[in-house]
Amino acid sequence: MDLINRQELIAVLGDEPEVWCDENDYQLGLNNQWHYDVNLLKAMPAIDAVEVVRCKDCKHLLVMIEETGYGRCKLDGRLFPGFGRYDTRTWFCADGERSEDAEDQ
Repeated sequence: MDLINRQELIAVLGDEPEVWCDENDYQLGLNNQWHYDVNLLKAMPAIDAVEVVRCKDCKHLLVMIEETGYGRCKLDGRLFPGFGRYDTRTWFCADGERSEDAEDQ
């Protein structure tokens, strides 16, 4: 999934084209297309904010080795068979849930 800033995308379309021709002219078509594009972008639904929980802050972290930053997840076998060590400083997964004693960032 890509997260795109709606206002920046609208800015890429540039300013509204000037209409200086009659209704049969190409310039009017550009103006109508610009309005269509901007209105379409404004109407697109936004996704809910996504919270990323790093392994180091997750309630599923079973063991963490402070010196290396690596740890083992309680869900490890289900999520990543064959792996058991993650750099908890940066790693995260779709099942991450913030533990109650995790530091607020």
